[in-house]
Amino acid sequence: QGRGIAGRMLRAMLAHGRTLGCAVAWVLTDETNEAANALYRSAGGREGADSDPGNARLTGYSFTLSGEGG
Repeated sequence: QGRGIAGRMLRAMLAHGRTLGCAVAWVLTDETNEAANALYRSAGGREGADSDPGNARLTGYSFTLSGEGG
């Protein structure tokens, strides 16, 4: 932790989505994963509705990739 690997991976994923012409990208993380939640917020992710598939509490984040407001 603390080496910036997750941030680089997220930026690469978002850049790849833009290259493919995607309008929006979504990620999910466990609501207790403070490092991931902080990363997604700091990268501009908009926190969405929580979901509960089974016994895991997940928080979703969306990232607009195009200028169309996706």
